[in-house]
Amino acid sequence: MVSMSVELRNMGGTQAAMGWVGGHTIIVDRPEGKAGGMGLGFNGGQLLALAIGGCF
Repeated sequence: MVSMSVELRNMGGTQAAMGWVGGHTIIVDRPEGKAGGMGLGFNGGQLLALAIGGCF
């Protein structure tokens, strides 16, 4: 059985979050001007598309 640990934490003063697995990190945020987003990183739709594309 494969095991994985993923952490996701809010970034203070923003609506963004930082996630990491091992030594890899990523910032998740809404686009600038959308629901408090600042465009600091990928949005959820972009991450979903990348994840699905990575499976193929």
